[in-house]
This record gives sequence, C-alpha cells and structure tokens, in this order.
Amino acid sequence: MSLQDIAEMQKSQRAAHERCIHYERKKGLVISKTAAKKTSDFYSSSSSIRARERRMKEAVSLTLFSDIYMTAVLRDKSACQHVLRILTGSSSLQIKEVRTQYRISSLVSHDAVLDELPEVLLFYISKTDIWKGQKTIYLADRQLYDSQVPYNEGIHVFYLNAAVNDGSEIAKLMNYFCTADPQDTSQGALSRRVRFLKCEEGGRRFMCEISEKWYQEGVTDGRKAGRRQGKIQGKTQQAITYN
Repeated sequence: MSLQDIAEMQKSQRAAHERCIHYERKKGLVISKTAAKKTSDFYSSSSSIRARERRMKEAVSLTLFSDIYMTAVLRDKSACQHVLRILTGSSSLQIKEVRTQYRISSLVSHDAVLDELPEVLLFYISKTDIWKGQKTIYLADRQLYDSQVPYNEGIHVFYLNAAVNDGSEIAKLMNYFCTADPQDTSQGALSRRVRFLKCEEGGRRFMCEISEKWYQEGVTDGRKAGRRQGKIQGKTQQAITYN
C-alpha cells in the first residue's frame, strides 16, 4: 500500500468518525455525534432575508451525509429508532432517549468494573468503503496488544459505508442516506422525518433555525481563534524583537 493510499484511508476514517451513532442497549439511549465544520462560508449574503431563502432551498438538496441535516433528522426518536432497528437487526428495539451533538469525553471511568459496563454499539458511517473489503458493514474486533487474544469490554464498533451494495437492508438504508429523497417513502419513520424537514413549512423553518445556530457558533469560534492567533503572533514578534 502506497503512502497516498494510506493518507486517503486515514482521511476517510476521519470522515466516518465525524458521523457516529452511539447506542447504549441497556438504557435505550442514542447519542448522535457529528462534527460539523462551523464556518461562515455557508452564508455569503449580507441580507438575512435572502440568506434565509437560500438556506431553505439548499436544505432540499441535503443528504444524510450532511452533518447539520443528519443532526436534525436524528433528533426525531421514531426516525432514529428506525435507523437503529435496521443497523442492529432488532425489529423490537425501543429508543427511550435521543441526544444529538453530545460529546463523549469518556465512555467508562478508569476504575469501572467490567461487569458493570453498559453494552455500547458504535456505528461509524461513511460514503466510501474505507477498508476496501467490498463489504457494506465491518465489525472491528478487539484484541489484546501484540497477541491474538480477543477481549470484550462491552463496546462494539461497526463501520458502515454507502459504496458497497450487498443487497441487505443496511445497504438499502445507506443508499437512502445518499439521496434523502423526500418522495422516497421506503424508510418508514425516517422517510417521514426527511419529508417533514424538506417539504413542510415547519420543517424548513426548523432547518433554518438550526443552520443559523451553527453559523453563529462558527462566527464566535472564528473570532476566538483569531484572537488566539493574534496573541501568538504578538508574542512571536516580541520574542524576535528581544533577540
């Protein structure tokens, strides 16, 4: 494998990790974690009215590989439950709570007893087959360092992609992720949520509100980053002057 191939694989892995569905089986808790890039480039118009109209038009073309759109869709418990039922193969699965954009600093504490750990399923989703094994879904087996001894601490990691169609229900779901066609009703509650956000006034308004929130956070983050960079450059210049 060439250095370019390795670099492309690492890039794809990072993209997959930006779209993660974290499911705790015992609690029925879903944490949809996306790492959207919050920049001001999305809003080039100085007119808030024209910007709003443009965002509403752009929302129609978004897919479930859009960080903002995936966040909005999976806030709906029924839609999220539909996705998890397909991914887990459990048609009776019940979701009790959904938390989106919830950052996980640590899944378990260092002194936790293994028997007390919750069973956690992590689904990383990408457009491309980053492992190049011609599979729609991969299970990441865990092994002890420098040995072939498997271990299981209650966390199961899966990598899914939309590039390989093996004819399974998961592959059909991944294909839907690529289109998010509001006229496609094949995905039940997920399709209804997509249609609501793209075609109904209340859904379009919600998309505008969440997009505006991300934009404002991006502006704030950009200003903070600019101030930090300014301080660093000032100190560097001061150090050069002293020398």
